[in-house]
Amino acid sequence: MIKSEPISFVLPLLKYDALGSKTVSSLLSVFAHSEVIIVVPPEVEVSIAYANSTVIHQVPNGVYAAYNLGLHSARGSWVSFLGSGDRFISGANKIVNKRIADSKESEFISFRSAWVKTFGLLPKVSKVRQDDPWGPGILATGMPFSHQSIFTRRESLIEMGGFSEKFKISSDFEFLCRSYLAGLKAKSFSEVISLVDPTGISSSDPHLIISEHIEIITSQFPGLTSNDAELLLRWSRGWGAKPDIQLKNKKLSSVIHDIEEKLSQTRKPSNGLRIGARHFTLP
Repeated sequence: MIKSEPISFVLPLLKYDALGSKTVSSLLSVFAHSEVIIVVPPEVEVSIAYANSTVIHQVPNGVYAAYNLGLHSARGSWVSFLGSGDRFISGANKIVNKRIADSKESEFISFRSAWVKTFGLLPKVSKVRQDDPWGPGILATGMPFSHQSIFTRRESLIEMGGFSEKFKISSDFEFLCRSYLAGLKAKSFSEVISLVDPTGISSSDPHLIISEHIEIITSQFPGLTSNDAELLLRWSRGWGAKPDIQLKNKKLSSVIHDIEEKLSQTRKPSNGLRIGARHFTLP
């Protein structure tokens, strides 16, 4: 029997509505013995009959301020950060515990996430996210993994200074860039363990995501223009052609090479999986 390491989950909510309730119910069902920290505004009442839950009231100052508050309150060896609407599949706890036990040398472990659409009362997985390998290419590709499916050693995250509160929605990408440059290690696994609701906080403004990503990418490479950073980002995601970047930089060259390697690999589509199929089910 695998001995599980303690995990803490941090969930900021602006209101405790049906979407937030789904996330909380998923956590209490799938990770029944883990710590759950919910960060809400002072006026929001959350009543949960669960011994390992903590509700922290904080004047809203952005999702990453709430994440940092939860991080410093957490007691688990590993920590995961969620948004309203995120859910875990049945059996995710067993998958995560096994992979943690297999990842003694890693500061991060990641899994895959699926996007969910609902037709009437029937939820359907519309797309399984294609993750990227942990390598120099992540400095330009945006989030290499879904944040819903990343588990981080709490001490490593604290040592790295937690999340920057400069960005509204992209500080997890900025944190992973810093972590890669600092030499932290990550292991990725192919199992789908989480579901992302298209109306939840994790599906926010794509234009803001791109603009913040461009700012983060340019900060990695002095002299890189915002236009070239955007072209690099779009190419790395398969949205455009390879840009002709004039900047000569050894680190940038290794990033471009890593992206070329990634794009040269054949990707098999994972669309059309239904909840309730043999792949996974909701609790």
